[in-house]
Amino acid sequence: MSQRRFAIKRDLNLLRQRCQAQLVTVYQGGMFRCDEHMVTYSLTIQPGDVVMDINSTPVKIDDAQEFRQVIQQQHRMVMNEYAEEYEKIVE
Repeated sequence: MSQRRFAIKRDLNLLRQRCQAQLVTVYQGGMFRCDEHMVTYSLTIQPGDVVMDINSTPVKIDDAQEFRQVIQQQHRMVMNEYAEEYEKIVE
C-alpha cells in the first residue's frame, strides 16, 4: 500500500513539473508562463502595453487580442492534459 502511495506521489510530482514547463510559451521574443495569473493579467492588456516576461525582459504587446489568445490557448491545452493525466495516475 505504501509503495502505491509513493508511486502516485512521484508520478503526480513529475506530471506537475512537466506541465509547469509546458506552460511557458514564446510571444514576440519574450517567454511567458501561461499560468492563472498571466491569463487574468492578459485580460487587462491594451495594444502597445509593455509586459515583463519571465526573464524580466520588457516586451511591447502590439496585438493585445492575439496575446490573450496565445496565453489562454496554451493554458487551456496544458490544463486539459494535466487533468487527463491526473485521472490516469490516481485511478
